Amino acid sequence: MATDLILACHGQSVQRENGRLLGWWTDVPLSPLGRRQALLLGGRLQRDADIQSLYTSPLSRARETASLIGDCVRVTPIVEPALRELDSGDLAGLSYEEARTRFPDLIVHGKVSADGRIPGGESYADLHHRVEWAIARMVKRSPDHQIAVITHGGPIVAYLRAFMGYEPEANHKPRFVCNPTSVHHLRLEGLHEKTVVSLNDIAHLSDMPT
Repeated sequence: MATDLILACHGQSVQRENGRLLGWWTDVPLSPLGRRQALLLGGRLQRDADIQSLYTSPLSRARETASLIGDCVRVTPIVEPALRELDSGDLAGLSYEEARTRFPDLIVHGKVSADGRIPGGESYADLHHRVEWAIARMVKRSPDHQIAVITHGGPIVAYLRAFMGYEPEANHKPRFVCNPTSVHHLRLEGLHEKTVVSLNDIAHLSDMPT
């Protein structure tokens, strides 16, 4: 028997549609496009999976996505605070440009540097360890089930690296693309058997009007 772990990014949020690049830390809702994406993902999971547990980040865009998926698969989402994005601390509510101006040594190419700790917030290592701990607990709680986790790009990348054996301090860590409602399917068998089934799978969006 195996545990199937389906990590899914939330749908498109409002922040990416109105021209203002609010940081990933801001608690914004799904856009109309994001809701359609979530429904398409929910329909896919209803047809192709047997989701028995559904967890979500507490941020609005993830909870909305999980709620729409939950209605499709008939599973009530469980809010897990440890699945939220990197805690932005003093960066909360700033745009990228504002963050670069106020914290020039922290913001690199629009993202928090890998070894930086956000004032009043987290480092990447903090994110890595809390997400790894939270998902390990979910898997232990529901062995041999299909588990869906609705979260954000940062936590997904952090867990994929942990799954592949990379510590947060490791050099040359792999990068992963996380499109809206992308599916990252992992399989765990016993204590040591791990399989990457798919990454950044957005097949459910293939017929969506652009």
